[in-house]
Amino acid sequence: MALKLHISRDAVKQVLKRMFQKLEVSARAEMVAKLKG
Repeated sequence: MALKLHISRDAVKQVLKRMFQKLEVSARAEMVAKLKG
C-alpha cells in the first residue's frame, strides 16, 4: 500500500492505527466488516 501511495510504511501504520481507534476495532478484517455495514 505504501509503495502505491508513495508514502512510508510507518505513515500507513499510523493511519491504520487511527482508523482502528476511531472505528473501535482491532484488526483489518474487523474494520472492513464494520465499514461494509
